[in-house]
Amino acid sequence: MSAGAREIDGHNFEEQVTMALVACLAQSFEMAITDPWTPSAPPQAGGQPVIDEDPRVVQDHAVAVLPCPPNPPPPVGWKYWNHSVRASVVELATSMLHDAADYPMGSFVQTWLDGELVAARVEWHDFQGATGKRGCFRGVNLMQRDPAAPLSA
Repeated sequence: MSAGAREIDGHNFEEQVTMALVACLAQSFEMAITDPWTPSAPPQAGGQPVIDEDPRVVQDHAVAVLPCPPNPPPPVGWKYWNHSVRASVVELATSMLHDAADYPMGSFVQTWLDGELVAARVEWHDFQGATGKRGCFRGVNLMQRDPAAPLSA
């Protein structure tokens, strides 16, 4: 401890204040579920997938616990998938769904499949299409570029 530093209960006062300020700042930077979020720039055609974590997706909820948390809107530059799904896109979603270690809740992957830039995000689902069950499940939603919104630079 530096000369003249104050102690409270045997701890450095300046260090305690600094830690408290850092905690307050961290809370102030949390995003609301409806806030826009811009992911990293997508990969170039043929490049490696880009993986981000969408900070708006609820992380501290458990599968099977109701109610199921709501999901944020798609990231800036993207919209939910609205056309036919090719086998390559199904493979991406399935691999993400079954690999929680590499794709934790909120993972957002941008990649090129069959000449198209696509994205997928791990998020909460209250319906499991494969089984027809209702509840709270880990799921993957597919996304496509939104021509009305620019992607990140």
